[in-house]
Amino acid sequence: MSADDDFEIESPCVSQCGLDPVTGTCSGCGRTIEEIRNWKLSSNAEKLEILNAMARRRAQAAAG
Repeated sequence: MSADDDFEIESPCVSQCGLDPVTGTCSGCGRTIEEIRNWKLSSNAEKLEILNAMARRRAQAAAG
């Protein structure tokens, strides 16, 4: 366990699951199926990357 794994980053799941066929992301949390599948095995650094990717996707969707 590394120093960045001293705490657990909680899943962003909001229990409103549904995979959008156009974007390939969950309509509830915004993660891809791969990100959802790997969440529990991911390090905190990887989880932060996923959270950042989700934020970028949300910003892109809002922009246009």
